[in-house]
Amino acid sequence: MTSGHGGCLTTVHASHPRDAIGRLETLALMSDVELPLSALRAQVASAIDIVVHTARTNDGARVVSHISELTGHDPARGYKIRDLFVRRFEGKEAGGRVISHLEPTGFVPTCAGYARAMGHELPAGVLEAARIRRKAALERRAQ
Repeated sequence: MTSGHGGCLTTVHASHPRDAIGRLETLALMSDVELPLSALRAQVASAIDIVVHTARTNDGARVVSHISELTGHDPARGYKIRDLFVRRFEGKEAGGRVISHLEPTGFVPTCAGYARAMGHELPAGVLEAARIRRKAALERRAQ
């Protein structure tokens, strides 16, 4: 994943995006390559940009529960992960179907510039959520 070739996709079983990163770390530690833990963590942090986590809802449907970004690793605090989208659950329909939607958190991924350079624009909802987050932060500072 850090061989210099852009674009990699993999799957791993985990119960949360943070657990997925820990699981990848554990799998790497199980290899025959002896690498200091600090070096391994630096490699993981540089290799992973986005984690898309899926989950099964109470009605049996599979949904994307989180889209999270790995922004680095701090030796004292661990991996720096921030949610870009989180599924919000609102209840159930009369037939038992879970009502939910994936909601932007207001963080713009750091790889957005790269995506834009490759011809991909962020959805308008992501940019609007970021504008609302910035406005709220400015209002808190002004108080």
